[in-house]
Amino acid sequence: MKYLLVLCLLASCLCSTAQIEIQKKGFYQGGRLLTPKELVSIMENNSAALTLATKAKSNYGAANALGFVGGFLIGWPIGTAIGGGEPEWALLGVGAGITAIAIPIMSSAKKKMTEAVTIYNDGLESTSSIRLDFKVTGNGVGLVFKF
Repeated sequence: MKYLLVLCLLASCLCSTAQIEIQKKGFYQGGRLLTPKELVSIMENNSAALTLATKAKSNYGAANALGFVGGFLIGWPIGTAIGGGEPEWALLGVGAGITAIAIPIMSSAKKKMTEAVTIYNDGLESTSSIRLDFKVTGNGVGLVFKF
C-alpha cells in the first residue's frame, strides 16, 4: 500500500509539472521559479504563446536596463550627499524620470507574459485527456482523476 501511494504521488507530480503556475512573485513550474528566457524556451511548441512571451521577454530586459540606470542615477547624488560632497540633484531627477518610464514597461511585460502563460496552459489542457491531481481538502487527502 505504501508503494502504491508513493507511485501515485510521483505520477501526480509528473502530470502536473507541465502546467506553469502564475503567482505574485513570478511564474513557477514544478515549484521552481522560471526566468523569462526559460519561459520562452518552454513555450516553443505553442506559436501564439511564444510570440507573446518573446515580446514580454524583450520588454522585461528593457525595463530592467532602464531600472538599473535610473536607480544608479538616483543613488549617486544621494550617496554624494551622505558622503558630504556637493550632489548633482539634476541626476536624481533624470534617474526618477527614467525609473518612471521603466515601471509601465515592466507592467506591460508582466501582463504579456501572464497572457502567454494562460494561452500555453490552455493549450496543454486541450491536448491532455487524463489528469491525476493530489488534493488536500477539509475532508482529507486524496487523488483526483480528471478525464
